[in-house]
Amino acid sequence: MSESFWKRAYRAVFRPSASHMTGRKISKMILTSLKLHPVALLAQFAGMTSLVATFWQSEVSRVFLLVWYAFGLAQIYFALRYVRYFWQDRDRVARIRIWVRRWTALAAGIIWGVAGPSLMLPLSGISQVVTVAVVVAVTFASWPVYSCWLPSLTGFTLLSLIPLMVTFAVQFGISEALMVLVMIVSCAFILYSGRKLNEMVLASILTDDKNRRLVERLKVEVNQSEKARRQAEHLSERRSRF
Repeated sequence: MSESFWKRAYRAVFRPSASHMTGRKISKMILTSLKLHPVALLAQFAGMTSLVATFWQSEVSRVFLLVWYAFGLAQIYFALRYVRYFWQDRDRVARIRIWVRRWTALAAGIIWGVAGPSLMLPLSGISQVVTVAVVVAVTFASWPVYSCWLPSLTGFTLLSLIPLMVTFAVQFGISEALMVLVMIVSCAFILYSGRKLNEMVLASILTDDKNRRLVERLKVEVNQSEKARRQAEHLSERRSRF
């Protein structure tokens, strides 16, 4: 019983919502998500900038802030390059495995996972609240984009929030326990909502494909009917002449 439960949980979180996913369908899902990608990147940029500005005059090392900010900007830069080259690649369906691996790597929430413990442990009070608020807000702003591929959504969410949960859990306080509970609920909500959005987008793509096939079949039938009509008219004309 427990084994089947964990297998179902694994499939629900880490695997796409359909086992018959093809390269063309995955490509369409990524293209749909890329329309919202600028919003997620803008949220990440705003979050990084606000954290650096907040902690610049604090006890946090400025060298750490600059290095962390540089890595964050590099990730945004490579994400923008991904968007550009994915749109331009006419063979993206054939190379979808490569594009999916790159997408998953760019969706890693390591930047935010590092920010949580590093900015919270030296300080307390309002500084911790600001850190938690920014990290959770960025995670919420990014999940609709990464839900096109469930492994990327899972990786981004867990890598962003779990370090914060662990940091709060080791402090052994009532308020810290409540924060951990809130983040667990947020994490579950993001993964569940991402799963549902993934299914909705996939259903929309399947419906579009079905409609396209119906239109193509209708065109074929119309062409065949038109051809048969012309042949009948030609035969009737030949009989009339005879």
